Amino acid sequence: MAAGSPRIINLEEGWNNEIKKNAIDRLEAILNGGLDKKQSKMFTPAEYAQTYTTCYNMCTQVSEYIYIYMPLLPTGGAVSS
Repeated sequence: MAAGSPRIINLEEGWNNEIKKNAIDRLEAILNGGLDKKQSKMFTPAEYAQTYTTCYNMCTQVSEYIYIYMPLLPTGGAVSS
């Protein structure tokens, strides 16, 4: 991998370790329990940017690992070239 290139993020790693853990689970907790009075925001700008960047990188990586079209596939499989 060239210097400065984004790393390849497989679906399980990206979803379980980054998107679900750092964003979805947190949103569910807020929806179920409410926003803490001490908290003025659900996410800091850095946390939001990290999740956004992970999603963007997963949707724009090389075709063998691209996940942007997965919801459109009837089998739920990954797009292959």
